[in-house]
Amino acid sequence: MEHYAKHGFGLLAVEDRMTGEFLGNVGPMMQRVDDVDEIELGWSIMPSRARQGIASEAASACRDWVFESVRVDHQISLIRPENEPSRGVARNLGMTIWKQTIFGSMHWLHDVWRLSSEGHRVGTTAK
Repeated sequence: MEHYAKHGFGLLAVEDRMTGEFLGNVGPMMQRVDDVDEIELGWSIMPSRARQGIASEAASACRDWVFESVRVDHQISLIRPENEPSRGVARNLGMTIWKQTIFGSMHWLHDVWRLSSEGHRVGTTAK
């Protein structure tokens, strides 16, 4: 709630349309990366429902909302190099690896995936 109050956006719950079952969360968050405030698009779907396109669908809607409503020139996703499912979502969103950084309380290496608003068409998913 603090993040919403401060920035006007944050993580959203993802639910199954038919059952209302909680599936995870997806959405934009402010993150400090290499001393720069960035809008990070993040996603986390329950393992039992992973690899069904849920993260890509929800993240695509959030990505489009950020570009339409927040009007930033780019957004990022922080993904551990070994996290192939999340790498696949980032590719589906049209993101590419921009750089690597050490991030988080565990000081782990992360790939910083990036998507520019330039050339991005709202409502599209890269293939």
